[in-house]
Amino acid sequence: MQGNVIQIFSTVTYDILVNLKGHNNRVRAVVWTDNDTEVISCGADGAVYEWNVATSRRVSENVIKQCQYNGVAITKDMRTIVAVGSESIKELSDSQVSHCHCEVVRNYGK
Repeated sequence: MQGNVIQIFSTVTYDILVNLKGHNNRVRAVVWTDNDTEVISCGADGAVYEWNVATSRRVSENVIKQCQYNGVAITKDMRTIVAVGSESIKELSDSQVSHCHCEVVRNYGK
């Protein structure tokens, strides 16, 4: 990752295969799907993007500008994305927040 651009390299030639552009601030986390066809990213800009690596296009997005995301994960069935932000943990399905776990983050470590 180079700031707000995600670069995907060939493990054989070390050449850049894909540049994924779309985040407006630093990308904080990236995770691959189990089938290696998509990447999920989250950033300090409040965006969670799902990318198709073959086409270099966004498949889905959810942006909440007041949130700064620090981590992201995807369920094994690839139906739910879990994003950890500055104020909450959000579950995303079909580009929409399906659950928000605000108390979990506020009470963490207390």
